[in-house]
Amino acid sequence: ANGDGYNPQAPLLRGRDGYFYGTTATSTGCVPGICNGGTVFRISASGEYRKLYTFGAEGYKPEAGLIQATDGYLYGTLGGGGEFNRGSVFKMSTGGVVAMVRPFRGGSDGQDPRAPLLQASDGNFYGTTRIGGVEQHFGTVFRITPAGVLTVLHRFAWNDGARPVAGLIQATDGYLYGATAEGGEFGRGVVFRMDLSGTLTKVHSFNFTDGESPRAPLIQAKDGYFYGTTTLGGEFSNGVAFRMEP
Repeated sequence: ANGDGYNPQAPLLRGRDGYFYGTTATSTGCVPGICNGGTVFRISASGEYRKLYTFGAEGYKPEAGLIQATDGYLYGTLGGGGEFNRGSVFKMSTGGVVAMVRPFRGGSDGQDPRAPLLQASDGNFYGTTRIGGVEQHFGTVFRITPAGVLTVLHRFAWNDGARPVAGLIQATDGYLYGATAEGGEFGRGVVFRMDLSGTLTKVHSFNFTDGESPRAPLIQAKDGYFYGTTTLGGEFSNGVAFRMEP
């Protein structure tokens, strides 16, 4: 409805209070600092809807889903806007009070985060930016503390991947796993593994026959295998679903 926000692109999060929380990438109208910046909303299982926040000066374009951290706050990313107009990380109470955690500065710092954050076993948050990093601007993997201290752990250089838009997971082996939409040996995207200190290993390069351009996060199933999708490639060039050994 008018004013509710529109263009939701992310999955819902079920909060510990039983409500579902989500984002819309766009909204109607203007607030101080930005127009059409997107929203955060809450909805009950019965359909009771409440818009909690409309983004403005802190950033815009919340395309990624939210997570609820161990401190009870909801955390998310904004693809644009913020202090340096490069996107930001924010947190929000379930009542709708938003605070900026860290703006991105572009360049080696990274910019345009499109993926949700992951809170890993060490209590810190990990995520990716689609561009920024080294001179070629192929994106980054970063760590951010709950207090907002950001460390860029890896800057992609094409051969090891480029332009990640999928979120990270932490597997049963303790490593972080993710995918990039481009780059790698064949330029079709990669799956990578990273330890919490930032050492990255390219696990697989897609070659179009087995898929191209993974844009969704992997999952690790009960059988220990990773499962995922690519948007292109495969026998009919329309994408694949794949399984991968750790």
